[in-house]
Amino acid sequence: APLVTWTAQGRTWRGLAAPVAAGAAPFTAALALDITHHQHFLDRFHVVLGAVTVLAMLAMAALGWLATRAGLRPLGRMAQLATRLSAAQLSERIPEDPLPAEIRTLATAFNAMLGRLEEAFRRLSEFSSDLAHELRTPVSNLMTQTQVALVRERSAAEYRDVLQSAMEEYERLARMIEDMLFIAKADNRQVVP
Repeated sequence: APLVTWTAQGRTWRGLAAPVAAGAAPFTAALALDITHHQHFLDRFHVVLGAVTVLAMLAMAALGWLATRAGLRPLGRMAQLATRLSAAQLSERIPEDPLPAEIRTLATAFNAMLGRLEEAFRRLSEFSSDLAHELRTPVSNLMTQTQVALVRERSAAEYRDVLQSAMEEYERLARMIEDMLFIAKADNRQVVP
């Protein structure tokens, strides 16, 4: 016979009933057990289990948030460094020692990129300085010759000499410009050696 559960007068019972054939009159034997205490225990257990599950989920969410925040802190430092960088301040690097292995590779690549940029800016600055010095001389010569020629009236031969000298300076400037274009193309790998 199957187990049957029922509630009567605020108490919970579980039992079974089976027909018994003994003698002339058959009768039914029933056995029942009061499980009210066990039912209260299970109800409290479900409430506690639900509360513990909710608290565990909240704790896991908080720990996950803290772990993510701690794990992304090196990326935040990298972003701060990237915002501070300028052409005048490319020497700063990300310290690689305290970083986790997953981010250390990124920091190494970022630092190598900063090194390449710093070297390129240094070369560009030196090239600009050299270029300014090289261009200053012919421009200064042209200005001086023109100013001297304009101070007083000159003969056609004297003007021709001034123009001839100016032409030499213009040719010098044209050669410098051609050299600069060649260097720019070579730096951009547009010239095959």
